Amino acid sequence: MIFLAIVTFCAAKGIDKIKAINNIGGIFTLAIAIGFTVVSFIVYALFALKLLQVLLAQLISQKRLLQRV
Repeated sequence: MIFLAIVTFCAAKGIDKIKAINNIGGIFTLAIAIGFTVVSFIVYALFALKLLQVLLAQLISQKRLLQRV
């Protein structure tokens, strides 16, 4: 809502102000996209490591069972 008010105010001042606001909005959008991508990779890595830990624990327990037989 505030962004819309700023754009409207700048539109009254001229097209050069709209370009400046548009550039800021584009940079902000790019930063959000990069941020979400980085967080997604972090979450994926943490999940993959936890899944790997569970799989390794199951493999180790199966080997111990096989050694007892």
